[in-house]
Amino acid sequence: MKPLMISRRRLIQATVVVSGAVPLGLLATRKLAAHLRSSRNRPGQTRTILNRPLKVPPDFLGMHFHRWPAGTPLSPPPNFDFGAVRSHDYSVPWYSIHLTPGKYNWSRLDYWVDYFSSRKKTLIYTLYGTPQWLATDLAHKDPYGLPGGASNPRDLSQLAEFIAALVRRYNGGGQRRIKFIESWNEPMFRDRYSDFWWGTPAELAKLARVVSESAKGEDPHIQILSPGFTGLFDLKSAPGVEQNHIARFLTADDGAGATGGKWCDGLAIHLYDTPVSNPLEGLEGALAETRRLLTTLSLELPIYATEVGWGDKDGDFAKASLTGKARIVRTTAAVQAALGIKGLYFYGYDDEFIGDPAIHPELSTALDDIHRNIAGNTLQHVRILANGAVEITSERGAFTW
Repeated sequence: MKPLMISRRRLIQATVVVSGAVPLGLLATRKLAAHLRSSRNRPGQTRTILNRPLKVPPDFLGMHFHRWPAGTPLSPPPNFDFGAVRSHDYSVPWYSIHLTPGKYNWSRLDYWVDYFSSRKKTLIYTLYGTPQWLATDLAHKDPYGLPGGASNPRDLSQLAEFIAALVRRYNGGGQRRIKFIESWNEPMFRDRYSDFWWGTPAELAKLARVVSESAKGEDPHIQILSPGFTGLFDLKSAPGVEQNHIARFLTADDGAGATGGKWCDGLAIHLYDTPVSNPLEGLEGALAETRRLLTTLSLELPIYATEVGWGDKDGDFAKASLTGKARIVRTTAAVQAALGIKGLYFYGYDDEFIGDPAIHPELSTALDDIHRNIAGNTLQHVRILANGAVEITSERGAFTW
């Protein structure tokens, strides 16, 4: 399936309400904003973002491939190295595999898992796409045109059977080819049929519980990521909004006496059009407030950026030359690594959101640079310079991008 090109909203500061009650994060958000405004870390000024040793995971650089290693038209093979890959938009959604109760078509996912696991890549399988025979709302179509694809499943026992069958197939016999399952894609709880989830936070928390229990029942060490969250509310463009959908999921009742946060080994977020040059509205502010939220909720979760790209047609990335796009890709990865992101998954190899590396060698070279110089390295000191470049000192030497 050709991936749907969807406009993205920047992930920035958000007001947080837990369970629709006391706005726990509002004061923290305002304090953080005031601190950043009053600090010396303003756009156009050199600032240090890391001044202690930080080991970057060797599989830090992840990718999305829509039409490789199979697809129509088939994309050319990548000529750069990377550490991980995410399944979303490779046309292996739940509905394409789970045909009827107990009947599965694993062929396309088999090929994907075999290809990348044989090359020692870390794999994320993203759960998305309710089969029509399980959908609670067939009157509307999801963003891919599938009736009921974003609806809450009417029988979670069928989901449990699917997840158990998936983990047995790929992680049985003492092997672990799929390291992560991401428990949905981009829920926003806005009651809009253009979104990827039409249910409530509580329904998604129940789904996450079923995913975790079923997966870990087959492989106790498989890791479950939260749904991949995108489009957090912008206080400036949407004043008065008092809810943050990460908090709504993490605190939602799972139907068994716990909350959605219990069933996550990591938090997945999607960072689109998020600049490195602005500490308040860019990566630094977004990640600082995300961590502040987790602390408020007494959760210790590593953060994975399971989609990263640029979708703003009028933004700096879209207007940049190929050399400029390559520089933005490099600096974004360096800053995310320095800020402690455990895995960055660029979206994607064969589309325009990161400049289409499949056909532009400048972007492929940038990605290879990231894998060789950032992944697996120990960063020691990282600064964002006044001109937007990123200066890195590490165990492998010093360099500036």
